[in-house]
Amino acid sequence: MNHVELSGRLTGEPNLKHIGKKKRAVCEMRLAVDNGRYPTTFINVSVFDAPAYVCAEHFSKGCRVEVKGELRFRERTSAGVRRYEPHSIVGLVEQLGRPSERKAATASEAAGAMEPAPTPA
Repeated sequence: MNHVELSGRLTGEPNLKHIGKKKRAVCEMRLAVDNGRYPTTFINVSVFDAPAYVCAEHFSKGCRVEVKGELRFRERTSAGVRRYEPHSIVGLVEQLGRPSERKAATASEAAGAMEPAPTPA
């Protein structure tokens, strides 16, 4: 059985794109998983379809998230050397803790822009 549960922080902004002929939505993120006394592990994460839109809209760099899905390895060749990097295909993603300060600031700025301008006295 291939099942993995990870929790950590996003290292950058989520990247939403559409792939294939049917333009399927996929949100790609990179998760930093703290391993206690061992070095931090970085895992690339892909979320598909409707949850991809939610991740792109509500998550930002530094958000704590938990993902559940399956673990795969991507093969790539760099300078003639074959490398395998861990990658998680996610079925369930959940934000942990409170929303990031950055998203809250953006929302308050947008709300301020919607207020009517003061009338001159």
